[in-house]
Amino acid sequence: MNKILKIITAPFRYLCVGLIYIYKGTISKIMPDCCIYEPTCSTYTLIAIKRFGIFKGCWMGARRIWRCRPKFGGGVDPVPDNLKTNLLYKI
Repeated sequence: MNKILKIITAPFRYLCVGLIYIYKGTISKIMPDCCIYEPTCSTYTLIAIKRFGIFKGCWMGARRIWRCRPKFGGGVDPVPDNLKTNLLYKI
């Protein structure tokens, strides 16, 4: 079942990853550096999609972008290695 799900979601994964790379190569270059986290939100989303798949990865990226405001602080915020130990991202 897991293999079938990967085959079905592969086009969406490539689409999302492609859109993120387009953003990083175009829009990100024009806008001033405003991400308060390391790695940047787009890189974080790419890593999350690669590590956890399209649905959880995009969800984690969206939550990260939502938190990327100066009032939340900033600093180093890596993608967790395991979702089970990180209750914030449990779906």
